[in-house]
Amino acid sequence: MIIVLLIVIAIIVFSYIKKSNAYKSLYNTLVEIASSENVIEKKGCKAFDYEVKHNEKIYLIKMIYHPGCYEINVNAKDYFQVNRGTVSSRKSGEKMNNVYDLINFNLEENNYPKNTVKLYVVYPYSATLLKVLNECEYQFIKPNTNLYGTKMTNFTELKDNFDLF
Repeated sequence: MIIVLLIVIAIIVFSYIKKSNAYKSLYNTLVEIASSENVIEKKGCKAFDYEVKHNEKIYLIKMIYHPGCYEINVNAKDYFQVNRGTVSSRKSGEKMNNVYDLINFNLEENNYPKNTVKLYVVYPYSATLLKVLNECEYQFIKPNTNLYGTKMTNFTELKDNFDLF
């Protein structure tokens, strides 16, 4: 019984450390992107993790932490779905619950200017990011794809695409 308890505790601690390292990696990448006059603030609010001021824009950044994620589908404003595993072993998608606060965050009510960008960063990487247009039509999510007032990118592509948002 004690061994099982120790294994469970080790798994929880290991998961926490991995997620904490992911946030550190995201912050360090944002520091690389930003120049000295830019500001990066770690926010404790539910809607987003970081606020970055860069090239006269404000970016509200929410990290989506999903290791082992094969595909993310944005089915609707209130339904994001993640599929895990590889194409051959993929299970039916599960609803993501940690993403809706950013999409519903009202910029005007919170005194943010119109040029503010709401950005999801998928960590570490999703092989496919898709927006579902209708029952049989999909669109690959690119930096200029509008996801109900937000944008989305993989962490691995953040530096290369940051100025495109």
